[in-house]
Amino acid sequence: MNKIVRMHAVVATLALVTLSLAGCGGGSTTPSTPAPTTTAVPFPCPALPSMFRTGCPGVDLTGMTLTCAGGAPSMTTGPIPPPSGGTRIGVTIPNGSTIAASINPVGPDPLHPNNCMAVGPSVPLAVTFGVAYVGDLGSVAAAPGVTAIPFCISRSKATFSQFASPDPLITIFQDPLKGLLHLELDRQVIEKLSGAPAPTPRCPFWRQMP
Repeated sequence: MNKIVRMHAVVATLALVTLSLAGCGGGSTTPSTPAPTTTAVPFPCPALPSMFRTGCPGVDLTGMTLTCAGGAPSMTTGPIPPPSGGTRIGVTIPNGSTIAASINPVGPDPLHPNNCMAVGPSVPLAVTFGVAYVGDLGSVAAAPGVTAIPFCISRSKATFSQFASPDPLITIFQDPLKGLLHLELDRQVIEKLSGAPAPTPRCPFWRQMP
């Protein structure tokens, strides 16, 4: 009988200890990382350069215009979870957005090999696309021989949910064109945040986000 009483007393003591630890802030349970909150702000539909050369031989894309489906997209900003920290930016341009341009085939000039010349007639280009952009904000501190950069993109990626054109030539230069769109999104983000033109939007240590 005494053994049963002692057993009940031990069980009750363990229960009280467990309850006290559950209410103590110094417990060993690791809290889950909260999802970062984001704030959406208007973001202009990105502008493209008037001319883009994919290579020589390659094509010159001229008169490029970009139209965002549904009007201007929005930009979200939020904290990057530990241990990295910092600020993460997101922009989504929906499927059905379009790029219009003229395709101008070019190749080396036989008389001047260092020059590039037109080698075929100009034809219109139409691309329908959608892309989700994610970028991390960085900066560069001033140092001897180094100019400070208050805002730059340290790493980013552009994931295309759609990229289609009726022109079969698109298979030749779609990767350079996607790369251009990625770069221009980096540029537009920095211009939006800094309120000034961004000739070089990427940090010197920029890398592709996995």
